[in-house]
Amino acid sequence: MTSKSLVFALASLFTAISALAQIPASSDSKPAASSPGHGPLQFVRVVPGAVTSESWAGYVVTGQDFTYVKGSWKMHELDCPVTPDAYAEIWVGIDGYLDSTVEQIGVTATCNGVNPSYSAWYELFPAAAVPIDMTINPDDLMGASVSYSGGNFTLGLHNHNTGAEFHVTATDSAAMRTSAEWVLSGEPCTGLPLADFSVIDFGKDYTSDVGTSYATDSTVNDAPIADFGTSAFSLTLECTGGVKWAIPTSLTTDGTSFKVNWR
Repeated sequence: MTSKSLVFALASLFTAISALAQIPASSDSKPAASSPGHGPLQFVRVVPGAVTSESWAGYVVTGQDFTYVKGSWKMHELDCPVTPDAYAEIWVGIDGYLDSTVEQIGVTATCNGVNPSYSAWYELFPAAAVPIDMTINPDDLMGASVSYSGGNFTLGLHNHNTGAEFHVTATDSAAMRTSAEWVLSGEPCTGLPLADFSVIDFGKDYTSDVGTSYATDSTVNDAPIADFGTSAFSLTLECTGGVKWAIPTSLTTDGTSFKVNWR
């Protein structure tokens, strides 16, 4: 069995296991009052080239020994009168597709009632998220990266509009480094509303941030999503009842860029 076939087989097995593990709770259950963690993908189904998830939308590439991922995005102002008391998260990371850790950095966009706010964070899940002191406004161009070397992860965030930058180095001994991803995430299937973000633009064709939506693993060196071939998957955020909350477009012709649309 080739390594790509093995990855797809593992994804299918993980889907079946996840389906058993994610039997809906009784109607008496209530979602947590606090913001959820930025955890691994929650599978619904897998077909060649595409994955349906209850938590992620965007793109993921799979492989072995990932050492680098870089992304960029532009998010427009939330439409909080449409989705009050809701949130959405945009990030890049390593892991979380076929394993239980996620090394990630990004932004949370929140509707506090009908008032939008934006905050930055990094996280080595399952450890708690750590806030980043960075001002973020609608339509700011954000760049983010996660790299691995010598047992350490370095996570970086850059607001191109303000010039603010953040970097931190941390260790996660449990990390398997089997995927890299560019993601819009939320938990609408558990009763936590997904904020109306309209559309998020990912990658250099929409942000002019060169070298973004690129990743490196043991066989692919600093290359765009499309260069991972059959190990690249689009991610649609859809609840098991068939309601789609966030939908990615196809990749642009150079394989670097895409949009995620709200509902």
